[in-house]
Amino acid sequence: MRKNKRSSKLFALVIIAGLCFIGSKSLLNHTSTEPSIDLAKSLPSVAFATEGQNETDTLYYEDGSVYVGHVTKDQLRDGSGSYAWETGELYSGEWKNNQLTGEGTLIWPDLGTYTGQFKNGKREGLGTFTWMYESDPKVGDPISFEGIWQDDKIGKKGKLVLAGIGTYEGAFSKQHRSGKGTFTWETGDVYEGAWTNDVITGEGKLTLSDGTILKGMFVKGILQTGTMQYLVKNGTASQKIENGKVSSAITIKYTDGTTVSGKVQKGEFIGNVTIHYQSGDRYIGKLKQGMKDGMGTYTWKNGAHYTGEWSKDKMSGKGKYYYGKDEKKNYLSGNFSNGLPSGKLTYIGDNGLKYETTWSNGKCTNIVYKK
Repeated sequence: MRKNKRSSKLFALVIIAGLCFIGSKSLLNHTSTEPSIDLAKSLPSVAFATEGQNETDTLYYEDGSVYVGHVTKDQLRDGSGSYAWETGELYSGEWKNNQLTGEGTLIWPDLGTYTGQFKNGKREGLGTFTWMYESDPKVGDPISFEGIWQDDKIGKKGKLVLAGIGTYEGAFSKQHRSGKGTFTWETGDVYEGAWTNDVITGEGKLTLSDGTILKGMFVKGILQTGTMQYLVKNGTASQKIENGKVSSAITIKYTDGTTVSGKVQKGEFIGNVTIHYQSGDRYIGKLKQGMKDGMGTYTWKNGAHYTGEWSKDKMSGKGKYYYGKDEKKNYLSGNFSNGLPSGKLTYIGDNGLKYETTWSNGKCTNIVYKK
């Protein structure tokens, strides 16, 4: 029943991901007879128009941009088509009234790729943005975001992957993790609960890879009020967290149904400890190296109980053994050894009369009435 020595596993879990997005350039509506750069050859091909669809055409713009795809009679981009900006950006997907609207893919050569829904030229609806790096991303750099977009920005819900750290799934506000969400670290640690501006703050549960669980109210990544639960040999231990500190009080629940509660210091129980056994028996008293040692009371399920000295988990020394709940009569008082009455002990009978008894190896060898 000894508590293993452990360090407190309270962490400041502050992970801030910069989520800056570059909007697409304005699309020009007027054409030029000669492009500054011939980008048309690099654009994806578009299927020929069928009945009910707009015709396909290639449009060249004054800034060097090129469009290949469906157009209306008024030369408005409408249907499916690809647009290449002179600066290198490339869009391929659906159009409506000259605007990116519907499903499509937009590529920024120095930033990344977005695939998903658009509305009036902006990312709107479900979509995935994948960041692009010339070399491997640094720890904490965003790798991808998959979820809802609103007005060309991250919306209210999604999944964010951070390089070398882990993955967040949950609520967002103003492009920050805010609200309810789950973060899974690459180490195997998992946090489920509240966030505010990319910081763990509010009610939540942190489960570490070794099985330790921190649950309660977090402030800036630190558990301020709650419980810490962790595995011990053949059981699970639990301690309260108050004002960010671990309480000395501990409760251990063993797999055999035994529960031990008390205070610990340097890995040892101090003061009185309470033990509830699966059988219904109970012990309240001192422990030493996980065994009953010192003064204590053991109560059996039927009400019989012993109050006195213990040594190495057995009744040893002076004490009283009560045959029932009543402590005024029907009890044995004297010396106990190795868990049994030993030598001369006084017995108070059911009628309140006193007897002098002699015991050997747990058996009464002589009894004398005393006035």
